[in-house]
Amino acid sequence: LVIGLGIHSHPVMIVAIISSGAVLGVANAMLSSMLMGLSTGDTAIAASGTNFVRFVGGAIAPFLAGKLAEHVSAASPLFVGSAAVGVGTMLIVVFRPLLATSTLVATADLTVSEAEARELELAG
Repeated sequence: LVIGLGIHSHPVMIVAIISSGAVLGVANAMLSSMLMGLSTGDTAIAASGTNFVRFVGGAIAPFLAGKLAEHVSAASPLFVGSAAVGVGTMLIVVFRPLLATSTLVATADLTVSEAEARELELAG
C-alpha cells in the first residue's frame, strides 16, 4: 500500500521495498514451518504442494500486474496486492482453529532432548 501511494517518490519506494522484503522473508519462513507442521503426510508432498501454489502465483502475478498497470494505473497492481494480503490475513484469522494441530506443543514445555526428537520427527 505504501509503495502504491508513494510510487512517484524514489526514497519512499526504496525504504518500502527493503522493509517489505524483510517482512516477506520472515513471513515466508513462518508459513513454511507452519505448513510443514500441519502436514499429516510426507513432508516432501507438503513442500511440493506449497511450492506449487507459490510458483503458480509467481507465474500469474506478472501478467496480471502488467494488464492492470496498462489498463488502470501504474499503482493499481500494488493496491490489488494490498487487498490480497488483507483478504489472506482475514482468512488466516477466521480459519485459525483449523490451522492448529493437536500435535503442536509449546516450546517452553519441552526439554532439549524432546525438542531435538520432535525436530527429527518433523524432518521426516
